[in-house]
Amino acid sequence: IVTIANQKGGVGKTTCAVNLASAYAKMGKNVLVIDADAQANTTSHLGGLELAQKQNRYLYDAIERESDKLSPFIVETKFKNIHILAADARLKDISRKYKGEINQFHVLHPILKSDDISSYDIVIIDTHPAFDTLPQSALSASDYYLIPLFPEEHSLQGLADQIKSANSVIKYQNPMLTFLGCVISRFDKNNATHRKIEDRFRE
Repeated sequence: IVTIANQKGGVGKTTCAVNLASAYAKMGKNVLVIDADAQANTTSHLGGLELAQKQNRYLYDAIERESDKLSPFIVETKFKNIHILAADARLKDISRKYKGEINQFHVLHPILKSDDISSYDIVIIDTHPAFDTLPQSALSASDYYLIPLFPEEHSLQGLADQIKSANSVIKYQNPMLTFLGCVISRFDKNNATHRKIEDRFRE
């Protein structure tokens, strides 16, 4: 289970999630993508919006029912080997709805601990740019996390903030969570500034 996370918006989280899913699917792996962002861009990119609407299958409903079964909520995308738990606008209400609840940072656990998960080789979770209920729940139930970045100076602060937040999850909720590293998108190897910022990221 891999969470794509960055508290800063517009850094390529959806692009990273979709392309990672595509790469694994082309290798013949069974991939489940969980779109935990109310904007539903990942659902849209994978062609799942229409099917989710037609079948009325959404991540929100799986969370609300505390379901430990995936099959009633899974949407088969138009891409071979890729299934999705689709997002919709109701996900915006999750943080408010579960605030103060004992399970507020574990709302994805029933889904991710279900027996159905074993039929997938990899689960990729796309999150929204924040550190509230859904991103924290994703990190607390994941094995790994990736941070997408643009090669820009101000991305360094976003990197530091995300690592700090993930470290708090490791300390208090999920000691097995492992940082895989960063994915730099829009990188131009011929651009001296990009190369310099890459060095800063590595440092």
